[in-house]
Amino acid sequence: MVDNNQSVLELIDNAIKSRKMAIFCGAGISRNSGLPIVSEIVPRILTKLELNEEDKEEVLTANLRFEVLMGILAENSDITPIIEIYNLGEPNTNHIFIAKMVKHGYIRTILTTNFDLLIEKAVRSEGLIENVDYKVYYLEDQFNNIDEGIKPHERFNLLSSIGIVKKKNMIQIFKIHGSAHSIESIRTTMNSVASKTLSDKRARLIEHFFCTAKHDIVLVTGYSCSDVLDINPKILSVKEYKKMIIYQKHSGEAGEWTNSKVEIKNYLFKDFPGNMINLDTDMFVEKLWTANNKLGDYKEINSFTDWEKFIDKWSIDIKDKSYTKCIICSDLFNYITDFKKSIKYLEASLRICEDLNDTQSICKCYLKLGSAYYSLGDFSKSIEYFRKSLKFCEIIDDKFGISKCYSHLGNAYRDIAEFNEAIEYFNKSIKIGTEIDDKQVVSKSYREMGIIYGSIYHDTATAMELIKKSLEICEEIGDMQGKWRCYTNLGHCYSSENRNKSIDYFKKSLQVCEDIGDREGIAACYNDLGCKYERNTIKEGIEYIEKSLKMYEEMDHKIGISGCTGNLGVAYGILGNYQKATEYLEKCLKICEEIGDKKGKYMSYQALGDLNSQMGNSDKANEYYRKAMHGYREIGDYHGARRILKILGVYYDEENDMFLI
Repeated sequence: MVDNNQSVLELIDNAIKSRKMAIFCGAGISRNSGLPIVSEIVPRILTKLELNEEDKEEVLTANLRFEVLMGILAENSDITPIIEIYNLGEPNTNHIFIAKMVKHGYIRTILTTNFDLLIEKAVRSEGLIENVDYKVYYLEDQFNNIDEGIKPHERFNLLSSIGIVKKKNMIQIFKIHGSAHSIESIRTTMNSVASKTLSDKRARLIEHFFCTAKHDIVLVTGYSCSDVLDINPKILSVKEYKKMIIYQKHSGEAGEWTNSKVEIKNYLFKDFPGNMINLDTDMFVEKLWTANNKLGDYKEINSFTDWEKFIDKWSIDIKDKSYTKCIICSDLFNYITDFKKSIKYLEASLRICEDLNDTQSICKCYLKLGSAYYSLGDFSKSIEYFRKSLKFCEIIDDKFGISKCYSHLGNAYRDIAEFNEAIEYFNKSIKIGTEIDDKQVVSKSYREMGIIYGSIYHDTATAMELIKKSLEICEEIGDMQGKWRCYTNLGHCYSSENRNKSIDYFKKSLQVCEDIGDREGIAACYNDLGCKYERNTIKEGIEYIEKSLKMYEEMDHKIGISGCTGNLGVAYGILGNYQKATEYLEKCLKICEEIGDKKGKYMSYQALGDLNSQMGNSDKANEYYRKAMHGYREIGDYHGARRILKILGVYYDEENDMFLI
């Protein structure tokens, strides 16, 4: 780390002049071109959805990624007018500075998260020609052939690896989140971020840029480090051959100039060599520009765009479509795990669709309602809505919808321990999914059916066969999320008969999640790992669950938080620390009640019953067991209810609806 401000400036200037620097930039470099930043554009979109102030504030404080919001909008409306915003504007001082460095050969590689076309415009304004002097990469297939694990002494030109451009010294501009002139590239990004994953192709690009490419130093500017669902986890997972990072953090104080790393909590590049600079971006660029006499006279260039009118244009299309607005709102609240509010908007949408007799939309509403109630652990209602959706899908002969309904019904019946019924639905889903070539639903059904055979029937051979079929499909279609879930399911299959093998599969799953930057998946793997340690290693298990809990809390993922607190309660109960166990289980119960997670609530009652039984509080234990038993019956989990009755020493006569001692 360089210790004084002037030395940092000299380091950057020398790196530029020695042609050893690359640039990684975010939306901050385009603000002076009149393009909106996320904190400006998102509230305007939410206003057009006519959310009330309370609901609007909830979405805004949930740290919803812009790409996730755009993905939800794209699924339900035409977002072309919004994308057009990023075709606007003229290059500002930042873009011109970058373009001049490119022109003079100081910078040869640029990585950006920006959709806009301003870097390209600036480079063209300096007389450079696309596909002659520079090449822009914005499609996943263009990132496909970057070799992993290249050691520094094995470095080679990235372009020859990709096999697209033959001119060795061509300038490379990588737009990792896509480009405004290609809506398809942006859709790919939105789908990836919405599913909380970074594709292996983009992951390889990030690893190459920050580890094995030819440059030695990366200047990071205009970047907020907010890509917590895709890019950040991959950067944090970098283990070796790290580039030196100069991170310029924009400061509102024009005169502030510090280079300490400690000002930012959870600093993204904390494990990289280098410096963090707090300085106004305009002043930072001016200092670098004026330090290099080859760049010409420094010019401050700003522009203005009337971007709000494009949001207005988008909103016209949905102005009279209350159904669409409600569906978008329900998807937003579903994503931030407020399933009760999601249901509120879905029910409003359903009423509108029924008035319009819109069968296809009714079918969609029922399916989403089923999923929302499933997330809340209300399996009876979930099954009811999945069946209604199935009925309408059959009326309009929507085979994709039918296949999804069968798969969802399989999940719901599995979770109420109706395993034969679940397998029947999974097989139906596989049959139709195969006919229509819906490989994702086929893979999912194989995977979910496999866990029944493994964990419930203890038929490991059949389970392995089914999950391997799922795994093959995942690898064929590049479904990395499905891949880690397969490994997780294999871990569950072995949980009762081979604990070490189970842990090995969970670690494989964790590795895939880390590779693709799936934070939710990483947290789930830590939780699974924590639950598989035996009594003599339970403290190691607790460490894993606490890691999981920390990540879920950072994401405000309430279902994940409740699962971790419940598991910690059980773990501390095993250790005999009944006070801590009670605290965690009561916290789990409270969260489940807040979010309406019925199954989680009744499982908490059961766990509290087990704990009080261990403590010798039989009356209190029986009170919790009875609450759990009645709850399980309410949601249709009769297997769970019978399990409690067995603990209580009671037999239930189903035919006569009687309890017998």
